[in-house]
Amino acid sequence: MKKLPKLILIICILFSHCLFSQFTISDSSSDWKMLGKEVNDTSIFTNGTKAKLTVIDVRSKTMGYDPLSTFKTKSQRNFDNLNSEIRKGNEGVKEGRFNFTFNIEANTLDKIYDIIADHFETRKKEEITLSFPEGNIYLDFNSKTLFYAVSFGIDQNGQKVFASPMIKTQVNKLLGKK
Repeated sequence: MKKLPKLILIICILFSHCLFSQFTISDSSSDWKMLGKEVNDTSIFTNGTKAKLTVIDVRSKTMGYDPLSTFKTKSQRNFDNLNSEIRKGNEGVKEGRFNFTFNIEANTLDKIYDIIADHFETRKKEEITLSFPEGNIYLDFNSKTLFYAVSFGIDQNGQKVFASPMIKTQVNKLLGKK
């Protein structure tokens, strides 16, 4: 008779374990290690044989920016902000971070850095597409901002999303070099 409560307790534990163990944790944000430092809202994380590029669309930060807004009244600034948000929505510009996770080999990020370093030496203006099975990463080398820079881009919902341009020292910080 004394063994019956223990038996019921063991059966309840086993039964509850079967009911509530519907998932296991295989990956968490603490498993990802940042490579270098975040630069211009862009960062790269690694997790074993995977890497994750995180960017904020540069259009979401610059669209509707008015340098003369300090001379406007508060109601004019609010109206302009509302119009800017409507325009962003109509053009498909979304705020927030975009992530692109891709598989890497031991030297993949070093190869990407070598491509960037080579372009900063030659100052060649072009857009390069790095194709991965998971999608594309774009490197846009240009001097539209009066200095030679590179912008990282990714495919997101059928369109290209580019981060803010970075100069060589910022790329070094991003990729943890020098």
